[in-house]
Amino acid sequence: MHASANILLPVITSLARISAGDDTQVQVIVEQGILPCLAQLLARNYPKIIKKQACLIVSNITAGSKDQIQAVIDADVMNHVIVLLKTSETDLKKEAAWAISNAASGGSSDQIQYLVSRGCLEPLCNVLKYQDVDLVYTCLEGLQNILVEGEIGKQGNESVMNPYAQFILENGGLDNLEELQDFDNDAVYKLAMTLLERYWDEEVSDDANLPASKDGSAENVETVPEDAAAQPPVPAPSADGTE
Repeated sequence: MHASANILLPVITSLARISAGDDTQVQVIVEQGILPCLAQLLARNYPKIIKKQACLIVSNITAGSKDQIQAVIDADVMNHVIVLLKTSETDLKKEAAWAISNAASGGSSDQIQYLVSRGCLEPLCNVLKYQDVDLVYTCLEGLQNILVEGEIGKQGNESVMNPYAQFILENGGLDNLEELQDFDNDAVYKLAMTLLERYWDEEVSDDANLPASKDGSAENVETVPEDAAAQPPVPAPSADGTE
């Protein structure tokens, strides 16, 4: 928390290297109180390089255990990272996307619902446009975990669409997923196809059968109102009272 960026940069760079260690080493810096400091660094007007290193540390922590992900949430760090994912420049967005994708990929049901409630779903779908193979794949794993939770929230009502799948469909995320069919990586392609076939099989089939317009593109048969909800509904609690 030193006021000088010249002092902060070598310190936070060293901490970022430590955070790349194993779970035990990461836990040491968590227990030493790094998370409240990171929350302030991310919230205040520090140089971009400082915030990038802070996001890198967060992403290394969220790649760890569920307890470490929860510690990030409890310190309000994740909320600041989501804000960066929505509003910052591309290179900083990528670091923030790693932190969110790792948390969504390895998080518990409650942690995933927290991420969705804070508005992570739409910016995560936008990450699919990047050409970073590892980032896109981790993002897909996170989206897969989120969609699984949406299925649980349906409570066996198969006539109702997964609320998270519906949100992705209404906010353009399905287009980004479909474009991954041309992504030059087999693992990304296969996971994208798995999600498309599992959650949007009917929509993808309908798109394939749309008549072509004069310019050769498929015509739009339905548009989403501009005032469509910005957040997906949270799945209803299950029979035992849990969400």
